Amino acid sequence: TLTPDAGWNHNVGEAAFGTDVEVMRKISRVQDAEIRRQTVQALNNSEERHRVFASWVDSVRKRGELNDQLKQKNLTKAQRAEIV
Repeated sequence: TLTPDAGWNHNVGEAAFGTDVEVMRKISRVQDAEIRRQTVQALNNSEERHRVFASWVDSVRKRGELNDQLKQKNLTKAQRAEIV
């Protein structure tokens, strides 16, 4: 049986989220807490990650769905205000 992955519907945001979940699962297995912290920090500070997120925000904003999309991501009002 063929089962498509999370990004099968071509939703780049969903596909990226699925990848993040898997990466975090693997990172959580690392015994050294400092190595885990540095790895997560490096991923979060990635210029590519910031560029892709900004592109996603712009595309959603153009469709007039930004607040709805951000609410679905469980961001706080303060986090949404900072992005918008």
